Amino acid sequence: MYCLLSIVLFAGPYSIEWSAIPSGGIVAVECAGDVNDDGTEDIFAASGEAYGYGIICLDGISGEILWLNDSIPGAYKTGCLRTIGDADFDGIADLAVGTGLEYAVTAISGATGDILWSSSQNNAVQFVQRSIGPEPGDAVVLVSKVYGGENCTFFALDGQTGNALWSAPTQSTTDSWIRVTEGDATGNGWSEMGYSIDRASVMNGYVTVRDGHTGVVVGGSGAMYFPSMDICDSPMPCLAVSNFGDDPVMWVNSLIVGNTIWSSNDGSLFFPHLDFIPNITGPSTPYPEILGWSGSYLTLIRGDDGYFQDRYEFPGSLKSFDCYLDESQWRLAAITSTSFYCPYLTFVSPTLEPSVVLPSSGGADMCLLKSNLYPTPLIAVAMTGSGSGVCMINTSWPVGISGETSSSVPIVPVVNLLSVPGIGHIDIVGGSQAEIGILDITGRMIKRISINSGEQISVSLIPGVYLLVDQNSGLLLHKATVVSE
Repeated sequence: MYCLLSIVLFAGPYSIEWSAIPSGGIVAVECAGDVNDDGTEDIFAASGEAYGYGIICLDGISGEILWLNDSIPGAYKTGCLRTIGDADFDGIADLAVGTGLEYAVTAISGATGDILWSSSQNNAVQFVQRSIGPEPGDAVVLVSKVYGGENCTFFALDGQTGNALWSAPTQSTTDSWIRVTEGDATGNGWSEMGYSIDRASVMNGYVTVRDGHTGVVVGGSGAMYFPSMDICDSPMPCLAVSNFGDDPVMWVNSLIVGNTIWSSNDGSLFFPHLDFIPNITGPSTPYPEILGWSGSYLTLIRGDDGYFQDRYEFPGSLKSFDCYLDESQWRLAAITSTSFYCPYLTFVSPTLEPSVVLPSSGGADMCLLKSNLYPTPLIAVAMTGSGSGVCMINTSWPVGISGETSSSVPIVPVVNLLSVPGIGHIDIVGGSQAEIGILDITGRMIKRISINSGEQISVSLIPGVYLLVDQNSGLLLHKATVVSE
């Protein structure tokens, strides 16, 4: 039931490295850090509870399962799986899972998948986040749960013990998302959290920022209609708010002082979702940029003055996104239910290319993984469709391999692999004459092979991940995994 589905072998960046978990039904993925110490970060993945496949840790290089805990059937939905730091002090990040069939918040060891603690609840958990403390292992698990469809409570649990720390009053809202800062904006050693309350009327809607450890209110807004918000703490703590039907439509306030940095009455700046991203315009602007998005539309907004121009238009609704630095330019990494996109972040005339079609429909979540094999992140994607459940997408050529084909080689050599993964060896079949170099995981050339069209060669290799390259052009032909016999 739980096995590697395939290693998908493509020749360039923006392609699928591997697909795993044939049963599908994965609703969330999180970066696990480098669990097995191979230089590439690994992946926590959660199936939907209805599928009952459990919580899984996958190797970032190959997609092989490092551990599986199926005593927890999965997560309630996307947003209910979150890394919380090293709560058990073993050097590996741990995670918290929220469930909605058997109401609970459960902490799991990132190293082994064992349960650290579990906190039973009286309603379905809607969202899980975390607040970071001043000492190693300090963490607060931030949670929201909904009563009867719209009555939502936000509360906090100690990340090491699961003990209750504080709870906010129950509010009428279905917006159960929790926003967090990455550092301490208020100076007490703990990062902050924020949320929107936005149901029913202009008198009831508002946004609130609380200290993650104590729950004390440190900022927010007065009454407004359908507000959305995000908070940041780098380089200056601030709060961004967008709301429908009121003036200003959007504004950014200092989180500490409370003064308005900028505001706008432009109705096109109403967004159901706001997300701060890194300051892509550089040190000339003191505040980071903001992404406002709704359905299939996304707008880049300058954080210090509200400047915006054109919007991205995706062919389907956005499910998840992040951003990363590609050499000196920022790219947006985003998924819809069917495709992955990584366009450059720009205010004027944004385009969506390049893109990758996901191996199964139902893209639900994604996370970025660092690897010493690649100069830019790998993208792990969770998919809820009937095909594979997780896939890995590269965003650059491997380190040391050029992406440009030599003009002296007008035809790309054709070679194929007979078995994926290989059992103690790989079998190579030539579709044309080729000079092949085999590189190990460090990029070191370990074998050179000449093969003719129709010829089959078996190459014995120790277990590991290998790259097959054209020796003439440096073009990546295949990636192969070898397992022990």
